[in-house]
Amino acid sequence: MSLPTLFYVEYLTRLALFVVAWISIGYWFYADSAARGSSLPIFWSIVSVFFWPLALYYLAGFRRSHERARPTTQRERLAWIFAVSSLVAVVVGMTVTPPDPFSQGVVSWLLFAALVPLAYSYRRRQVRQTVSVRNGPD
Repeated sequence: MSLPTLFYVEYLTRLALFVVAWISIGYWFYADSAARGSSLPIFWSIVSVFFWPLALYYLAGFRRSHERARPTTQRERLAWIFAVSSLVAVVVGMTVTPPDPFSQGVVSWLLFAALVPLAYSYRRRQVRQTVSVRNGPD
């Protein structure tokens, strides 16, 4: 394989990870804001991907002040798992590797593959604790 082909493949794999992050983050914000009674869930979805200061406002302000009207669905939990895993993998991958696109891409994908099961187990434990709190002590 020639060097330009490797750069092209590396670019496409990094782009795929960013697309996974954007779609999962956008969907999670959309579903969460709709479940919390927002009149503009599509706004929060777009803001979460393109304008981070308002996304931080949603997480710190809006989300804390509005209770969920319906329980979290399996699709929302999966979106959260992929959003957290891909975002952490991209940030840590770019931070701990040299400014070489090959090593950043490989490390980011390896971190993503390692973080998905960790995020899944964390989210599963969190759901179990929520269910046990709702049901009360035996």
